[in-house]
Amino acid sequence: MYNKLYISFLFAIILIGCNNSKQEEHKEEAKIQLVEYTNEFELFAEADPFVVGKTSNVLSHFTELSNFKPVEEGNVDLILNIDGIVTTSTISNPTKKGIYSFSIKPKNSGNGFIEYVITKGGIKYYIKVNNVKVYSSVEKSKHEIHEEENAANTVPFTKEKSWKIDFATGFAQYENFGDILKTTAKIVSAQDDERMITAKFGGIVNFSSNQLSEGAKLTKGELLCNITSGNFPEDDFRIKYLETKNKFEQVSNEYERVSKLYKDKIVTESEYLSAKALYLDTKNKYELYSKSFNPEGEKVVSPINGYITKLFVTNGSYVSTGTPVAVVSENKSLVLTAEIQRKYFYLLNKELDVNIKVDNEKFVNLKDVEGKRIISGNIVSQNNFSIPLSFLIKNKFNFLNGGIVDVFIKAKTEDKTFTVPNSAIIEEQGNYFVYVQVTPELFEKREVVIGKTDGVKTEIKEGITSNDRIVLKGAYIIKIVQSSGSLDPHSGHMH
Repeated sequence: MYNKLYISFLFAIILIGCNNSKQEEHKEEAKIQLVEYTNEFELFAEADPFVVGKTSNVLSHFTELSNFKPVEEGNVDLILNIDGIVTTSTISNPTKKGIYSFSIKPKNSGNGFIEYVITKGGIKYYIKVNNVKVYSSVEKSKHEIHEEENAANTVPFTKEKSWKIDFATGFAQYENFGDILKTTAKIVSAQDDERMITAKFGGIVNFSSNQLSEGAKLTKGELLCNITSGNFPEDDFRIKYLETKNKFEQVSNEYERVSKLYKDKIVTESEYLSAKALYLDTKNKYELYSKSFNPEGEKVVSPINGYITKLFVTNGSYVSTGTPVAVVSENKSLVLTAEIQRKYFYLLNKELDVNIKVDNEKFVNLKDVEGKRIISGNIVSQNNFSIPLSFLIKNKFNFLNGGIVDVFIKAKTEDKTFTVPNSAIIEEQGNYFVYVQVTPELFEKREVVIGKTDGVKTEIKEGITSNDRIVLKGAYIIKIVQSSGSLDPHSGHMH
């Protein structure tokens, strides 16, 4: 954990750079900012004020919302439409990943819009920015446009920097969050995933390997142990095998003889059927012995590919016919069982969902493991007077048989609340904050009141609204950058 924190801190320091000495150089004229979102893209542009007859630079950043990474290729047209009079500028490829630097000279003053047309992979995408104004003179633009100081508790974080990390913004969800119970659950093999191996004959157990133990991996047909008679003549497998083999040979010869006589109608059908039945019975017994016979005794092999989950015998121990030797599990289907307190009995009558912790940072949902609830009876555990709640799951994340995991059990309710991913929340001395986007390059650190969590998302009781776009991923890096207090808001930009 400390290594991860150190790496994150080091990466944040790299992002910050040594820009303190340059901050004084950036006392530039006021810029106008253009921000727009479509289903596919985020546009963030900084432009010189638009003045008729004068060339303005429009530094446009395009981010793909599928991964919040820069647009790396594609033709982009910038169309300035003021009162129906159009001025265009076209760039065939980004000047720098995600950045298209346009120059445009408005033909007339007035109000209108800018439309970007992105041609990428043979498909055209349109981004329209309304309420664009072109001024009749520089003086009028300076009179109306002023560069404002960043508000308190805000942190600049350029697009170039956000593209370098795991970053995303979005809105809080207003959803049915439900009642939530955090507890632990035990994982065991499902019964139809296990095979019990028993001794077919009595004798002494001789393991095939001194490394045979619970947890050992086996392949189908792999030898676990031999069972030999030892000093117990009544359990001598070799003698029983030879006796069965001799009897089968005798019965086989007799059946062959009776079959010929039956064809010649010398013996009755009853005599023939009796000989056939004895032959088949003796054959089955002989084949059973043959499968398990070797000179060292009965061969006990694994019937499936899997792992030993239970080993009932020790090397050198005596077993009788039918004694359990081991349980082998394929470890594909598992049962997740949580013991819940009786006061949560009402959960059993509700629609339930579960988040399962698979490591220090990751949770998976019940649907991710094709989970389904096993019908629970009204049974109280005699050990701790709790109620078992079980789910059948597929082992898609290398769960250990017999392992204990943290789970969040959610019962569906009709109450709705705002929720955000846990990665959006930062904690400082018992207080909780999120970063609310002011612009795509400026974020306000805002205190929130949190509620319950399901391990993946957390309820926000106070502090944000449905219109607030917040940082969903990358909040921790922004926190480090803000704590350093040395980020130049212009660093990383092309000019």
